[in-house]
Amino acid sequence: MNYILQDIENNRITATLKSGRNKSFKNFNKLLEYNRKKEISDLGIPYLLIEEIPDEIDELEELETLEIDNNLIKKIPNSITNIKKLKRLFCEDNALEELPENIGELQKLEMINVNKNQLKKIPESLYTLKELFNLELNNNAIEEISDRISELKDLERLRISANKLKKIPKSILNNRKLEVIDFSCNFIRKIPDNIYKLKNLIHIDICFNKIEYLPDSLCELKNLYYLDCSNNRLKSLPLNIGNLKKLNHLDCSKNEIESLPESLKECDQLKTISCSYNKLNILPYNFIMNEKIFKIVFTGNLFDFYDLPIEMQEKIKEKEINFRFT
Repeated sequence: MNYILQDIENNRITATLKSGRNKSFKNFNKLLEYNRKKEISDLGIPYLLIEEIPDEIDELEELETLEIDNNLIKKIPNSITNIKKLKRLFCEDNALEELPENIGELQKLEMINVNKNQLKKIPESLYTLKELFNLELNNNAIEEISDRISELKDLERLRISANKLKKIPKSILNNRKLEVIDFSCNFIRKIPDNIYKLKNLIHIDICFNKIEYLPDSLCELKNLYYLDCSNNRLKSLPLNIGNLKKLNHLDCSKNEIESLPESLKECDQLKTISCSYNKLNILPYNFIMNEKIFKIVFTGNLFDFYDLPIEMQEKIKEKEINFRFT
């Protein structure tokens, strides 16, 4: 097994695998020796085919960033919770089945990325991480988020796509700093009715769920920039969707929508919209006249380009916008 240890910055270490496969990081003693001379604050050991992290990881007491992405790690040793200065933990694309139960002892943690693992639950102690602002749990097997999510007062970005969630806890409405939520590719049937309380939201991704309607209060999210509600069971969009003055991207494709609200034309910043594969019979004239929209996708509805009035066809050609109908 041959590794190269590189001093990228004053106290950042990365390890590069030259060949082979390793059950554990065999150069760890060398790493500890280096650490005694020059305390390491950032350690990156991705793409090394490592299966284990040694218990002695806690000897890196000054560590603030640990990146172990793209390995074969099944478990993070409990000793990691002794690294009290750790702020960033990146473990994407491993084989983790659980996180340390006492992860909440890492009170300095600000960012956690455990995307693409095999997690089935979130440790209760994680909800005590008062400084956590970014939590990424995509592509796992998590079935539930505890109501204690509301204790993460500084949480700004929550991504938990491609899990086994059936509901969004109502307590999330107390996470008032949230800006980004991604609940896509789950089994969710309902969005909290009082979602308007999350006034800082700029990005909502709820595609590939089983949602039947969007609450009217969603239209009170004045900062919302991105909304993807595609691949659900929606029959309509909220009538007051035009109140979303900052909305830039809207994808409501692959639902059962029969008509678009007239107020949609009032979304002054809308640049891209996809309503493909719905049950639309007609496209609102005023919507076509919106000069700021540069991409509209309406493939797979109950009309095509030549069903539109001649004036509308000419306007579409005149604007040279990417309109797709077939």
